[in-house]
Amino acid sequence: MSKIKFCGIQPDSDLDYINQLAPDYIGMVFAPKSKRVVTFEEAKKISQTLKPEITRVGVFVDAPESLIAKLVNNQVIQVIQLHGAEDEATIRHYQQTLKIPVIKAFGIQTPDDVKKAIQSSADYLLFDYKVAGSGKTFDWRYIQEVKRNYFLAGGINSENLKDALSLNPYAIDLSSAIETNGRKDNQKMTTIINIMRG
Repeated sequence: MSKIKFCGIQPDSDLDYINQLAPDYIGMVFAPKSKRVVTFEEAKKISQTLKPEITRVGVFVDAPESLIAKLVNNQVIQVIQLHGAEDEATIRHYQQTLKIPVIKAFGIQTPDDVKKAIQSSADYLLFDYKVAGSGKTFDWRYIQEVKRNYFLAGGINSENLKDALSLNPYAIDLSSAIETNGRKDNQKMTTIINIMRG
């Protein structure tokens, strides 16, 4: 069964309710340009409020290593998710020095984008529409043959979730689909969990 990640968790998200739903992963965004960006202190508080069995992911776009290391060393995050131009050397460096899994995100527009992605040494891949955060899907036929563990993101919602699950991704990654007016919506999160966990 595919795992579930609720991304873009913020201080005003209903953390008690998220604890009840118990997604496998939550994502906290540390990209300054994102409308869902959180500070170190906010992330620390979120991290301490969530049940320990919910894995906490930090989402970064070409972030300074000092920030990522501080979040890892203070046990605020347990997985690093990279969305920028980070190269193979950077991915391996984080794996070796910080000793936690790395997810590398790839924007997909063509089958060649997928071929390039599966060469990555990241622990997990994340496939998204070319323009992340657009709420659009790419052509999922491109990833039908992928044998590696990947997170599937981009335009997934309660209507097309079953089609997404038929690809057997390692995890489904949702952000805007579980929001109303930019805030996490308890009812939408519940609907997704119910579909996924039956």
